[in-house]
Parts: sequence; structure tokens; C-alpha cells
Amino acid sequence: MKKNKMNMWAVAVAVILVLSLCACGQQGSVSTNTNSEVISGWGDSVGGRPSYTIAEIDDGVLQDRIIFNVVSNSPMGDEKNFVGARENTSVDAGLDNIWDGNEVEAKDGATFLVRLYVDNCNPNGEDAVSENTRVAFNVPTESGTELAVHGYIYSDNADPTEYWDGVRFYSDAPFHLEYVYGGALLENNGIGADGGIQLGDEIVTKAASEHGVQIGYNELDGRIPGGSTYAAYITIQVKTVFDS
Repeated sequence: MKKNKMNMWAVAVAVILVLSLCACGQQGSVSTNTNSEVISGWGDSVGGRPSYTIAEIDDGVLQDRIIFNVVSNSPMGDEKNFVGARENTSVDAGLDNIWDGNEVEAKDGATFLVRLYVDNCNPNGEDAVSENTRVAFNVPTESGTELAVHGYIYSDNADPTEYWDGVRFYSDAPFHLEYVYGGALLENNGIGADGGIQLGDEIVTKAASEHGVQIGYNELDGRIPGGSTYAAYITIQVKTVFDS
């Protein structure tokens, strides 16, 4: 009888440990994909897209599927972490610029560049064109010691149709963010070459109502062919202002 009681106790402890581990795992999964909280985690409209290496994509794993930012080993790193920020020091070091992809310390009165990366990962070029491709940024209007700016990608015919990621600004003192009007810029190898092309402020002001603004490769027509050659960077500017 004593041995049976000990076995039952061991089983009970094991069950409790398993349930505790499951609960922690579920909590972590929810927190990294909840866009309404002050977090910078990535997400999409299907609840979590897979990742692929460049070799897997070159081998045809995507077939005819149009999908954005799923390369795990691209030159910019894991493409799911596609939003980053850095302080605007008026010095552009090109490829040597250092972008923080998760969190940035706010500085009173400083202006920061917030950038998102757009890559239609299907390698089939003009045979895999994303239609009505749009980008947007959500810049919070409230004050706090932690504020997240989220970037969004939308496409009519991609699967998933919507993608997001964010970067968190933090400080010991309450602060707010001020969007810098007229500072949105698209850079790519097409229409956005040679210094980029300006985008409308609707990228922020109509982020919720119209998925921001259309982008494109040869013109701002929403069409992004498949492959990294047609990828783009979109940048806005925000100013961190301490409330005191």
C-alpha cells in the first residue's frame, strides 16, 4: 500500500510539472503574437507562417504560393523580424547601419528611423506577382514608458494576406511618439533606386482604414514580383518626446 501511494504521488507531481510547462509555453506563444500589447513580436493573419531557408525556396518548396518574409537565413537575418529602428544621426552608413530589431532606448527629443522590409519570397519573378501590396505603420498616440511601433504588410493574393512585426521603445520616464510628416520613404532596385521615393503620410494616418499606402517595384501600383531582387525597404521617422 505504501509503495502504491508513493507511485500515485510521483504521477501527480509529473502531471503538475507537465501542465505547468504547457501553461508557460502557451503564455509565451500568445504574448509574442498579441498585437494589442506593448510587445514587438511578429505575426500574420493565419496565426504563424512557416520559415524556409534560401536553399529550400530555391528547390521549389513554395510552388505557386505567394508569401512574404519567410526566409530564415536571408542577408538581413530572419525575415519575420522585419521591423527595426535606429536613431537618425543624419549619417547614412549604408550597409553598415545598425538597426535594432526588438527594442530601442528612447531619448528626449531624438528622431528615430523605423524601417520595415518587404520580400515576396516566391522566386518566380513576374509569374508570382503580389497584387495591391500595401504597407502601414501603427504609431501609438498615448504616453508610457514602453511604446511599440508596428509595421504591416498587406497583399490581396498572398497567403497569408497580412503580416506584422514591431519594435519597442522604452525609457524610465514617460514619453510619447510624434510621427514626422513627409518622411516616409521607399527604397528598392526599381522606382526607389537612387535615394528612394517618398510615400504619402497615409502610411500612418490610414493604417487601419486602408492598410496604409500602395508600394510597387516599377511604379506605386501595388505589384511586387517574386524574388529578393524586387524586395524593398520602407522607412518612416518618429520623434521621442519625454512628457516632463
